[in-house]
Amino acid sequence: MSKPKVYAALATIPQRKRTLKKVVSSLMPQVDKVFIYFNGHDRVPSWVKEDDKIEYAMSRDHGDLGDVGKFFWCQDYDGVFFTCDDDIVYPDDYVKSTVSFLERFKFNVVGTLHGATINRGATQYHAGKKLYSLKSTQPVSKQVHIGGTGCMAFHTDTIRPELEWFKLSNMADIWIGERCQQLRIPIIMKAHEGFRFKLLENKVSIFDSTHSNDGTDRDRAQVSNEIVKRTQWAFPPVLAR
Repeated sequence: MSKPKVYAALATIPQRKRTLKKVVSSLMPQVDKVFIYFNGHDRVPSWVKEDDKIEYAMSRDHGDLGDVGKFFWCQDYDGVFFTCDDDIVYPDDYVKSTVSFLERFKFNVVGTLHGATINRGATQYHAGKKLYSLKSTQPVSKQVHIGGTGCMAFHTDTIRPELEWFKLSNMADIWIGERCQQLRIPIIMKAHEGFRFKLLENKVSIFDSTHSNDGTDRDRAQVSNEIVKRTQWAFPPVLAR
């Protein structure tokens, strides 16, 4: 396989407009192109429009996709996609080290730095999983059932996410986890040192609403729990190292 093109894609909301440039700046030197999906924005920052290395789309043209906007370009480009979050500043060797990690498996896996395993017989997503967070230090790589799409990478020859996979926005992690189970694609959490990633201020999150089952429109507990219950969680074989 020839050296693939490498892309970083993220979705963002107006509340993060002051920190978005820090996130994008951490990724720009590492990839061939950055994609940004603007949810709920009236206008796009001038620094985005002026950079030929950035391609963007807006919810006013394509609908508010929430976190699914990260996957908006997967059907149009071939290569390694890094799906990222708009509140994480990434280390300067993040892309290179992760591509090398994927190469060890001949790109036959999905890589992540934030993962979870679902306990046998679990009926609830948050109560029934063991979490390995991005901000933790993980000395060894580990196969997981769910990978965090804020620090995920995959080759489009292995998996090419379609927008139709995501029946509800802002729960991309579990949709991708379910699809990887169906396609028998391993998700591997790469060993990492969490202190190397800077998480910017995030006052309201989907995780908090779902974890507490607070009943707001950010709460994804019911659907997440349904996916957990209907899926036979297993570890697909890792075929190539």
